Amino acid sequence: MNIAVDFITVGPFHENTFIIWEKESHSAFLIDPGDEPDRVISKIKTLDLDPVAIINTHAHLDHVGAVSKIKDEFSIPFYLHKN
Repeated sequence: MNIAVDFITVGPFHENTFIIWEKESHSAFLIDPGDEPDRVISKIKTLDLDPVAIINTHAHLDHVGAVSKIKDEFSIPFYLHKN
């Protein structure tokens, strides 16, 4: 498996949104999309990725601000630890 990692620094808190994908299939996971959903969506499309899920490390505002729009754009699930 050949994995690639990229990130985008977004929002007023300068939070890092990580994009992790498998190079052959282009299947991608998004980690902590905190803000600027249109910019994150544009990056995903530019890289020609197929997002499969959003995973958040925690639920602070600067880590979840873009989740809803990205989730709806790609019809993908969102995962967050129950605690």
